[in-house]
Formats: sequence, structure tokens, C-alpha cells
Amino acid sequence: MNTLLAGKTCLVTGANSGIGKALSLALAGYGARVVMACRDRLRGQNTVSEIKRKTGNPNVELLLMDLCSWNSIRNGVLGFKEKYTRLDVLINNAGVLLFKKKITEDGVEAALATNYLGPFFLTNLLLELLIASAPSRIINVVSEGLSKKPFQINNLFARGTYKPLTAYTQSKQAEILFTFELASRLRGTGVTANCFYPGLVKTNLGKAQRGFHRFTYFLLTGLLGFLFSPMEEGIKPGIFLAAAKKGGSLTGRFLKRRKNKIIATSAYNKEVARRLWAETEKITDSFPLARPRGEYGSH
Repeated sequence: MNTLLAGKTCLVTGANSGIGKALSLALAGYGARVVMACRDRLRGQNTVSEIKRKTGNPNVELLLMDLCSWNSIRNGVLGFKEKYTRLDVLINNAGVLLFKKKITEDGVEAALATNYLGPFFLTNLLLELLIASAPSRIINVVSEGLSKKPFQINNLFARGTYKPLTAYTQSKQAEILFTFELASRLRGTGVTANCFYPGLVKTNLGKAQRGFHRFTYFLLTGLLGFLFSPMEEGIKPGIFLAAAKKGGSLTGRFLKRRKNKIIATSAYNKEVARRLWAETEKITDSFPLARPRGEYGSH
């Protein structure tokens, strides 16, 4: 077992399969304490056992958390803070593509809740601990986008006719904007915020579907399998951001793999990002949120 991350604590959401599982396996292989946030206890426990066995790292643990539920996130954070005194790397990976509109118990569209609002809640609730553990890193797993339409901040909740790919793209675009605005607010604190796109890799993104929608999703991914890259390739930007010394010096960047090169860009619409943050604060006004840049320290 490599000891590159020995003594570091990493929290990975959506960690029992796909990108989250691959990232957890790699981090555990580097000697980190890996806390795997999963919503299904049995699947989570099985994955924890598998990673312990494969890496020989006993410090792999399960944290039950559903990114669709604010109460679950809040309880998960309380449980995390009771057990761990530091957090060096937070990876917001959990994601879902829904073919039918679903409203959560908190009254919001489920894809937006899982892909953007949940990570926003979780990150802000853990910011105090991340800052206390600095230098620390926040990494969001995002999508390059399946649509070329601009981000529709005035239709954040997918009102009207539900279009699955539009809703998914909107939620992932929101997560990218959130990353850049968060990086700006945290400048000078020792906490970096970046996002990466793993490219086309086979995941369980559509596993939440039932019946025809589930069949259609897996049929398409099966037929188009030749377009998908190996999981090991997809997670390379994430491992770079989480473990590499140079990765810790970047903030406010979007990394993606293209022809085996890591490309970084921080170009984004700052005004839209600020408006998005303000809109999200209205939804989450009962939670402690990140304060504007400069309030945590010099920059």
C-alpha cells in the first residue's frame, strides 16, 4: 500500500459504485482514511469490505447519507463530526439522471437535489472543519454537458414539461458554477475548490430508473460501449486533484481528460454564479453557509 495520503481523511459521496467507488479504492490505496458516504447500508458495507480487502487498508468506513434529503445530510455531517476531527479531501461525486420528474421530501426536483443542492448543503456544513484542516481540498465530479443551451437560472427547478437531459445538464452546470464561486469565496483560507469531468465511463448513473427507462438507459450504454473509457482513466483528474502536490495548488479550475491530457479552464460567468449562489441561499437559509471571500482570512 502506497502511503502518499497517510494521515489524511477523505470523504467521498456516492461511493459504493462507479466513479465514487473507483476514487475510494484509489485513495485507500494511497493510505488515506476513506469515509464512504452511501445511502444504501448493505451495498455500502459490501463495498467497504471489498476495498479493505483489495488495498489492505483498514481505515475505510461507511457513512449513511442520502444527498436527496436535507435531514439525511445534516445527520450525516453531525455523525461525521462526532467521529472525525479533520477533513482533508471532500469529493462530491453522487449523481443521478432521472427520466421521470421526481420531487423530494423537501419539495425540490430530485436530480437538482442530488447533483447540485445536496453537494452545496454538504460542502457548506463541512466548511468549518475543512478550513480548520487546511490545506484541504474540495473536488466536485461534474459533466461536460449534454446540451449547448446556456444555464437557465430562471428555471432552476425544471418547471413545466420535464426534459431529463436538460434537467441533468442544468444541475451539473450549476455544480460547475458553484465550484468557481466557492473557490472565489474561499481564497486565502487554504481550502481549494475544483471540479473535474471523468469523460464517458460506465457508471450506475441510470440505476435509479425502473421499468422501461432503466432498460433503455442500459441498452444505450451497452450499444455505445465502444465510446466509453476505462474507469481508471476517468478518475485520473480526480486523483490528481486529491493527492498530487501540484493538484493542491490549483483552485477554481475545471479539469477534464482529452487525448490523455489534463486541460484546465476557469472561464465562467461570474454574475450568473453569484446569482445562483444567492438563489441557493434562499433555499438553504436555515443552514450555515460560506461567507464572502475575505471573511475567513487574508487572500
